[in-house]
Amino acid sequence: MRQEEELDNQFKDLAKEHPEAGSKLGIALSTLSQVPINGMRVAPENGTNGWYIWCGEDLSSNSDFFDSLHVEHIVKYLP
Repeated sequence: MRQEEELDNQFKDLAKEHPEAGSKLGIALSTLSQVPINGMRVAPENGTNGWYIWCGEDLSSNSDFFDSLHVEHIVKYLP
């Protein structure tokens, strides 16, 4: 299999994954009026599941940029 196809398959497998119910993700609530909507997944830590969502062009390094939110409540902010 070509490397490009292998990476494409890995992305498709990852895209099928989703946060577990009851877990917490990081979301930058102060950015929700901006576009585009961005997301990244990193190793879980500090009580979060490793998923982070923010809107706009800039990802801040400020420690208070992300708010903790249970995944069940995300539809309240991003329907």
